[in-house]
Amino acid sequence: MNPGSSRRQTRPRAERRLAFLAAAAGVFGVRGYHDASMADIARAAGAATGTLYLYFQNKEELYVALLEEKMLELSREVKTAEGGDSAPWAVLGRAVRAQLGFYERNRTFFQTFVRERLEMKARLQRRNWERVARAAGRHTRLMADFIVRGQRQGVIRRGDARRLALALLGMVNQLARDELSHLRGQKFAAHAEFVVDLFAHGAGAGPEGRVAVSGPAQAKH
Repeated sequence: MNPGSSRRQTRPRAERRLAFLAAAAGVFGVRGYHDASMADIARAAGAATGTLYLYFQNKEELYVALLEEKMLELSREVKTAEGGDSAPWAVLGRAVRAQLGFYERNRTFFQTFVRERLEMKARLQRRNWERVARAAGRHTRLMADFIVRGQRQGVIRRGDARRLALALLGMVNQLARDELSHLRGQKFAAHAEFVVDLFAHGAGAGPEGRVAVSGPAQAKH
């Protein structure tokens, strides 16, 4: 087979798969996992149901693939934090802002995911939930890499970078869940400076400095 011909055949298939995933995000977001059907998703993508089954064996396989894709998209956006000011707190600030902004742009899907998460963990086959956990783990390692850079520069405390990343992501994710649940209308990214400052200094009432997410820590005197 002509290699050029093979690439032309592969590219449309990859594009069609992404189109199905985008349609699935919309349908799952509006109807939830239980009430969504493969026929609904195929219709939203403008395709026959049988065509959708050529890409995904069943609804669970499609749902897990969508979660993996969302985590990949999130990591790509957060990775852009490496551009610009390379000061560790500036990088973390941009990373947190990017993650919160991603949740906001994908609000409908993540509202449903947050609401159904515990049920889905029990419903999905173990191997499929492990796929989701691995995707989340890769994102945690990305944040841990940012923290390691700060540790090497002496501006972030020494210790297990993964645990520090989990603590930071815990704050980010819980604030996002709160916004998703209460629909206050506030921009998610508005929480970025609060999150990074709290991560840097804790919630103690002693002498504090402020962290500007657009630059390095600025101590008050």
